[in-house]
Amino acid sequence: MVDDSSIPAGVATVVRPWMRRLGAGTQPLSDGLHFCPQWSPAARGLGSISRSELRFRFSPRSFALPLLLALAGCEPPPGQDVPDAYRYDITSLRDASVASTNWSEASQIPLSFRDPRAIATGADGATYAAGDRAIVAIGPDGKEIWRCRLEEEPGALGVGPDGSLYAGLRHHVAVVDSAGKLTSEWVSLGERSVITSVAPGKDRVWVADAGSRKVAIFDPGGRLLGYLEPPEPFVAPSPFFDLAADTGGGVWVVNPGCLRVEHYSAEGKRTGHWGRPSMEPSGFAGCCNPIHVALMGDGTFATAEKGIPRVKAYAADGTFLDIIAGPGLFAEDTHGLDLAAGRAGAILVLDRERRCIRVFTPRENSP
Repeated sequence: MVDDSSIPAGVATVVRPWMRRLGAGTQPLSDGLHFCPQWSPAARGLGSISRSELRFRFSPRSFALPLLLALAGCEPPPGQDVPDAYRYDITSLRDASVASTNWSEASQIPLSFRDPRAIATGADGATYAAGDRAIVAIGPDGKEIWRCRLEEEPGALGVGPDGSLYAGLRHHVAVVDSAGKLTSEWVSLGERSVITSVAPGKDRVWVADAGSRKVAIFDPGGRLLGYLEPPEPFVAPSPFFDLAADTGGGVWVVNPGCLRVEHYSAEGKRTGHWGRPSMEPSGFAGCCNPIHVALMGDGTFATAEKGIPRVKAYAADGTFLDIIAGPGLFAEDTHGLDLAAGRAGAILVLDRERRCIRVFTPRENSP
């Protein structure tokens, strides 16, 4: 059931066409409208989700949603026009997201995958990529060192402190050693699970499940310890729900529907968050951004977004620093940019459209 009675008439002209087509909804919210349209390509991986608990509440904060829908990759159903008064041209926003002169693209690493899905780096600087039911290790020269075949398509990849690789398949995690041998497969998180991120930490492995909108906690041996219990449920309207483990045993969780990044201690307590909804480059726009986050060695962050594909840098306290790679460097329909921290402050970006890893580095004289 979708209750749109509280939406003002003018706004409903824009919102109702989407609401009539809802099928892959999200959980109830107390502030703002958040949903994933049934026909959205990003929603197809979530499968069927019950509509019985789907509710919408209108608030002043959600008034801007019709303006942000375009950034989320949403379009009205065929035959449903949107009055010009409620259209929002995001061309100016794309043009404003110009990459900083403090960063440059140093190189590209071609991938042999037809459909690359994820990348990761090890503590020793090794680079890994996942896709086409396989994981590959890539040498400094860009050539493939080894390839490990998987029975399913990987959607996430993480590297542990000992060099073990953790691949997020749809319902469970597969573990591969540093030599490329499959060593174990963990318990399934259920038929409705969609694993979108795996973040190995000091003594636990954090696993994001966009299907249940929960973060599972495992020990390095694969024993399920439980789930994070956030003060409010995570909001993940599309299959982008990312994590980054910190060196202190905690984890940073992207809460995409709330347009922010949250920190949880090793004990599972939320200790803070940063990020804000904004159409300015310093904030996050659309239904659900950022889609990926990477924690750098110096404690700073890199984030990737969809809608307006761009990669940005933030300080350890969440202060906006720079646009590392603006939308002008990506194809207009680019989706699913993944990130990994490289050596000497480099940012590795998975460009799925070009099927390569793009390496961005800070210029020598940049602050």
